[in-house]
Amino acid sequence: MKVWIKTPLYKNSDYCAHLIEHCVLSWHQNQDFFIDTLWKINGDIGDFYTKFSIPDTTNIQKFIDFITQPLDTTIISKEKKVIKEELHKKTLSIGTILTNKVGKSIVWKDFTWIKSRKITQKEILYYHQKRYTKDNIWITDDKLDILHRPKTA
Repeated sequence: MKVWIKTPLYKNSDYCAHLIEHCVLSWHQNQDFFIDTLWKINGDIGDFYTKFSIPDTTNIQKFIDFITQPLDTTIISKEKKVIKEELHKKTLSIGTILTNKVGKSIVWKDFTWIKSRKITQKEILYYHQKRYTKDNIWITDDKLDILHRPKTA
């Protein structure tokens, strides 16, 4: 099963969406829920969405309630450090180098597929509050058949 959230680029980057994906899946936020559920879930971001792949045995409503609750601000700086290390490793890959070169030539000059951006805690909390709502969530099965779509979609 998959949970999809519309998360468009913020300041020409997917960094904000990536950071929030890390924050909502962070073991720092709720250790008990992480041990019971989150360690089995994979998160992935695209330019306009965040996707969580969830085992069928997971209580989907409990997961949605968890990711839509306000972020614990104490984990943001910890997850920024995790992403910085992760991005450093990715920037050395040939695929990332090529993606950035093609993106800059086709899309815009400051395009970067993955890059850490300066972003304030206030911006992160606002983006999460605006995007991680029950009205912004799609649910599909593993074959991508839609099980739930927002009423406004």
